[in-house]
Amino acid sequence: MASSLLSRSLSALRSICPPASSSTIAADSAKLFMPFSKRRRVPNGISRFSSLVRPAVGPTPRCRSASGGLRTVVSAIHSAAHHEPVVSADWLHANLREPDVKVLDASWYMPDEQRNPFQEYQVAHIPGALFFDVDGISDQTSKLPHMLPSEEAFSAAVSALGIYNKDGIVVYDGKGIFSAARVWWMFRMFGHNNVWVLDGGLPQWRASGYDVESSASGDAVLKVSAASEAIEKVYRGHLVGSSTFETKFQPHLIRTLEQVKANIETQEYQHIDARSKARFDGTVPEPRKGIRSGHVPGSKCIPFAQMLDSSNMLLPANELVKRFEEEGISLDRPVITSCGTGVTACLLALRSPPAVAVDFEFSSVEAMDAAGLDTEGRGFASAREMWKEELGSEDCGGESNDACRAKRRDWYQKGIAYWQGVEASMDGVLGGYGHVNDTDVKGSEAFLKPLLLERFGTGSRRLAALDCGSGIGRVTKNLLLRHFNEVDLVEPVSHFLEAAREKLAPEDQKFSEHRAVNFYCVPLQEFMPQVGRYDVIWVQWCIGQLPDDDFLSFFKQAKVGLKPNGFFVVKENTARTGFVLDKEDNSVTRSDSYFKELFKQCGLFLYRTKDQKGFPEELFPVKMYALVTDKPKSTNSGKGKSRRYKPGVIKS
Repeated sequence: MASSLLSRSLSALRSICPPASSSTIAADSAKLFMPFSKRRRVPNGISRFSSLVRPAVGPTPRCRSASGGLRTVVSAIHSAAHHEPVVSADWLHANLREPDVKVLDASWYMPDEQRNPFQEYQVAHIPGALFFDVDGISDQTSKLPHMLPSEEAFSAAVSALGIYNKDGIVVYDGKGIFSAARVWWMFRMFGHNNVWVLDGGLPQWRASGYDVESSASGDAVLKVSAASEAIEKVYRGHLVGSSTFETKFQPHLIRTLEQVKANIETQEYQHIDARSKARFDGTVPEPRKGIRSGHVPGSKCIPFAQMLDSSNMLLPANELVKRFEEEGISLDRPVITSCGTGVTACLLALRSPPAVAVDFEFSSVEAMDAAGLDTEGRGFASAREMWKEELGSEDCGGESNDACRAKRRDWYQKGIAYWQGVEASMDGVLGGYGHVNDTDVKGSEAFLKPLLLERFGTGSRRLAALDCGSGIGRVTKNLLLRHFNEVDLVEPVSHFLEAAREKLAPEDQKFSEHRAVNFYCVPLQEFMPQVGRYDVIWVQWCIGQLPDDDFLSFFKQAKVGLKPNGFFVVKENTARTGFVLDKEDNSVTRSDSYFKELFKQCGLFLYRTKDQKGFPEELFPVKMYALVTDKPKSTNSGKGKSRRYKPGVIKS
């Protein structure tokens, strides 16, 4: 769910992100790379074409990849994956002493609560935690509370706390989940994706029986003081020391005041307000003097408290889906979240259930600009930055065309060389996860069968399919030959294709009604299909090998191979946001929104999507996309229509 976070004073609608005069702060609502949740060691596996295991934070992961789509990543900190923006108290306790895990107490309270978060930190905090001053690490020139600081100021303050870009950061607060989400969002705003919130915060940590420190160390207090001094120096124009934390501001996560005003008319974004229903409706006054009650026209209300259970922990995903649906939140449009001063809006942005997040996507520019990681733990500000480095893209960055061509050639040669060293067997192509084959095939068949019925009916039409990145013919043998009379295979790794030929083209299949016909040993980016031959072109665990421009070229070329009503099925691993670059086999795992933007650029339309279920939890999510060349007719049943809230509307 690509959302924009509108975080400002409802009265002033002043800038929260200097120096621009803007009032909205966007956040990629909970789509981010997640840390591993359990200390489970998985086999050293190998994957086919693109990583399936979610990236770890901390020291460089040790990865082996090979054919089949599955991957394992083992690091000094994590060995099993977690697909949430939060970590549990158990996880944090198990990883608390890891050198690259930093813990921040980001407690902050409303003025009328009369609580001092720093004093409470000094009385009791998670061992080793540092205090992050939400009010202090802010724009010192603004009259509004805790507005976002400048890049230089944030870098100076965070560096003074002893935080590095390589660190994985866990943020908590004294309520459960409240202000911690704000600091999670701030780090992401400045380009740091390796940040998570402790589910249930300090109360859940203590309820789990884990120790707290009853006094802050001298070093911790000095760091808090140093952070305050550093940010003051920046705003006074004084020099500060060297930085250990480099920022990369994410402009695509910003919506300006003018954009928000325009959105009242255009409704391009769905606007969700995290305040209480009474404050939203204007039936009670705002807690801060001089601020009108009510809401921005066209916005909807999902109070942040409805995201939490009685222990102030995040609700299960299915319950959150229900909350969104009850408020008429569409699953295929982007979102702006807002509150009073930008704290609880971050909680809405923190947690969007997967079923909601599926189609709350980036705009075309945002999808390509999202930050990503490689499997060595290095971050990239955007896919463009990564491709420029890997391939010399964007006019080769000053390099000669020959140099760019050489980089691209090396990209593919490294990938092919890697797969040539992989055993052509079921367990080999599935990276030691041969046991997931049945689950994979069942999931694929449940997705494919209704599509065949809808597109082709129950007639006697002879069906043909193309298996792209076929490997040893696993998908063809176990799935496609059940439903298609003829299947062609295209695979760039020669010994995989030979293994497929041996299994699928015995003499007794020559006159079979269901048979593998052609075996093409050709890279996908060079393959040209026979015009109008295929009813379905199946692309599984291989498209990650192609850079974006070759991705587009492949689908544009492959479209000519489809018959009328024919369609593509793409089944791929998905990163939670941005991308993951596998440095070992030269492949890229893209996010759902990244895929959708590329499909759009290919001139393809989403017909149906479905998540693969039943895979081991240490693996990346896998998603299936059915794509057609003509825009499908709308089948909107009217479910989830927006409620109308009339009272207390703030006029612009």
